[in-house]
Amino acid sequence: FGRMMQQAVSMKTEMMKSDRRTYEKFPPFYQNSIFHEPLADTRKLPLSERLAAADSIKDQGNKLFQEGLFDKANTKYEEAISVFKYLQVKEGYEGWKKDGKGLRDEIFHEIDVIGLHGDEGAGAAAAAAIKKHKIVCYLNIAACQLKMKGPGFVVCVQACDSALELDENNTKALYRRAQARLLPPSAGGLEQDLALVDLSAAAKADPSNIHVRDELQRLKLVRAKQKSSDKATFSGMFDRGELTHGEITVSADDKDEKLWEQQVLIATRQIEDAEAIMQAYYKSGDLEKAQELEVWINESKQRIEQQRRTRMISRANFDEPTPEMVQDALKNGIDLTDPAVREFCKKLAETQAAGISLDSLNLGESRLQKAMKIALRFFQVALQFLGAFIGMMMLATAARMLLHPFVFPEGNGGGETGSHTHTTESHATQQAISSVFSMGALKSLLGINEDDDDL
Repeated sequence: FGRMMQQAVSMKTEMMKSDRRTYEKFPPFYQNSIFHEPLADTRKLPLSERLAAADSIKDQGNKLFQEGLFDKANTKYEEAISVFKYLQVKEGYEGWKKDGKGLRDEIFHEIDVIGLHGDEGAGAAAAAAIKKHKIVCYLNIAACQLKMKGPGFVVCVQACDSALELDENNTKALYRRAQARLLPPSAGGLEQDLALVDLSAAAKADPSNIHVRDELQRLKLVRAKQKSSDKATFSGMFDRGELTHGEITVSADDKDEKLWEQQVLIATRQIEDAEAIMQAYYKSGDLEKAQELEVWINESKQRIEQQRRTRMISRANFDEPTPEMVQDALKNGIDLTDPAVREFCKKLAETQAAGISLDSLNLGESRLQKAMKIALRFFQVALQFLGAFIGMMMLATAARMLLHPFVFPEGNGGGETGSHTHTTESHATQQAISSVFSMGALKSLLGINEDDDDL
């Protein structure tokens, strides 16, 4: 029974998740705004009073942060933001906590007060004040999450993302997001490269920031050392493989299947990391680096695919096919015991490995290919002659019927005369057909050279 209850709870949880897909996509500090019911009255205040109340809540968070109470400080910063941006329960759903259906997308709508477009008569000054308030609170949440570590690193990145949506060149947001990517124990090359993008953007936005410059320089040295170490670790791959561009290296010469798969896996992951960095460059506005990286990614993918083809050919020996190859080929109607077929398959595979389209294939005409070509032409011509022959026979029959009284007169000797005439006519018909189907004429029709003695 206990197990059945666990399954029931699990099923209910999954059903609830499907009912709140939008809610699940929100960062925690936005999700929690639906539970800040005590702020309902504050949200109804005039805009200037709301700003004052929100700043007061933020100041409470600052005090808690200085005392080292980062979790409680984080809650205050969330409340300070939710004065202006929050999830509001719709009318008719006020009792959602007790209706047994739980939190779901249908019970709320999003509210985001920006102070523009005549919102309560606020002007540009009020809008700027609200924007600044949100940015500061997002940055403070990021600072709290960095202190709490663990899952906080992910939330820190989300908070910085929210701040950068309002101010794309905010130095603190870029710097703290870089820290959140570098500090987790699981951080690797991808996180370091993403942090480099953020720190480079921060240094560009604020060249006088010493902390940003120092961290950027330190990270560049770390990445250079890491890349050198990676290259030394996989030196065999770099030296043997034809695909050598940056860190992406795959060698088709390795006979060890496990080593080959490892190379492909490493290369694939590196390309995926590069794609994430490329997107970060595009997002930061560094189009030149993004486009350069995109070209390299496409070239690397093509080279890996080329190595796959080369390896396929090196492992398929059509000169000495294995019993398994012969059996597999027979399943597809191909006889690898035939030397001509093996030669054809070998050239076909080599052409595919070279990346040449089969449409432009020129393998040379073997005896088998010539026989197939001539048979096809003969069949086509035979069909044409068959139609013409039937037509001539029909005409001849009609003529005989019309001329019958003259060719076969009645009376004595009619049978002999008719027999002789019929024999003469048959002989003439045979001669005509023989001349039509003479070998020289047939070769001409089939497009065969007189000097071609292969067949």
